[in-house]
Amino acid sequence: MARAVVFPCSRFIGVMFACALILTLSAAVGADLTVKVTEAGTDTPMAGAVVTVTTLGTEKAVSQEETSDSAGTCRLSIDANGELLRLDVKRSGWCPLRLEIPAQSPALAGPLSFPMKRAGTFGGSIRDEFGKPVAGAHVSANFPQRLTGAHIPLDDLNATSDAQGKWESDFVPAATELLRITVTHPDYAWDGNQPSREELAAKSAVCRMQSVLALSGRVVGPDGQTTALSRTFKATEKDAAFDFELKGASSPQEKLFAPEPTRAEPVRAAMQASADSVTPGGQFEVLVQARVFSDFHIYGLDPKVSPFSPTSLKLTLPDGLEAVGDWTGPSPARDKAGVEIYTGAAVFRRALKARAGAAPKKCSIGVELEYQVCNDDMCYPARKVELAATVEIAAARQP
Repeated sequence: MARAVVFPCSRFIGVMFACALILTLSAAVGADLTVKVTEAGTDTPMAGAVVTVTTLGTEKAVSQEETSDSAGTCRLSIDANGELLRLDVKRSGWCPLRLEIPAQSPALAGPLSFPMKRAGTFGGSIRDEFGKPVAGAHVSANFPQRLTGAHIPLDDLNATSDAQGKWESDFVPAATELLRITVTHPDYAWDGNQPSREELAAKSAVCRMQSVLALSGRVVGPDGQTTALSRTFKATEKDAAFDFELKGASSPQEKLFAPEPTRAEPVRAAMQASADSVTPGGQFEVLVQARVFSDFHIYGLDPKVSPFSPTSLKLTLPDGLEAVGDWTGPSPARDKAGVEIYTGAAVFRRALKARAGAAPKKCSIGVELEYQVCNDDMCYPARKVELAATVEIAAARQP
């Protein structure tokens, strides 16, 4: 005959509390994540790859490391309280891969795929205008790769020239057909001539740099006073030294009216009109502001930024309004490859005009903003955002 076991009430409550506590702590630790590592092109499972997952967005970044088994898989635990997961996969002789993904992404339910490409070694030497080696030059490599999913982090491709001016990069895909490099140095300027892939593969590529001067001075406003944003410039050449001043009109800081971006949503945009109303024949502006998160950037309005997508704005106007001129924007910066980019916040403007004889009414103005956002490690696919603003066409003034 079975014997019933009876717990005292206080013991029963204690057991239930302990179980609830264990479940709560388990939920806080997170869930399992499965990673599948293969050889790109053949899907052959790859054993021995080191997989590191780092949870970001918590008080302290937490990392865990595992090694793929003979099936190319490994399982890791993730913190469910984090905002972003960064996964890095590395194996000697193969190009490293990185993936950044929101911690709550549905894609985490299935295996995450990391197809690795065999790495090749590329290199060359850096020389000055007299043929002497340049040490300490920073060489970064870039090549076409997928814009979504796991990608090769460009930081791992960087190299620095040694005392003989030589440099090598060991993590470029061996089969890449198009390879571009950028060379920088605080005391030299690169002439920009790109060596061929064959020269880089043979490590016979020679890049030329020219020594530059350091400049200093001070920037003053129209009133002759040093502005808060100015800094000193100085020019020296051998034993000669001279000072100079740059004078310019100060411009008011643009008001931030777009929502603040986040790492999960690195670009936020908004649109507004410079006036609430306009009379027939009168002009006003529409303003589109794009705010870009931290280390990200979007590309300039110049369409010559292939393989990336330039920023573009498509205007839709109702009857009674017409555009005056084209879109204008702030002067873009340039990345290491010389491509025009915007960081921080950028405001794009276009003048509009109410046609003569336009009937009084409230008008809705639409803009389709298209952009591609990237940082040094990854690029998102180009995205389109629909924005709108309103303005009222008022009755014409009576003479």
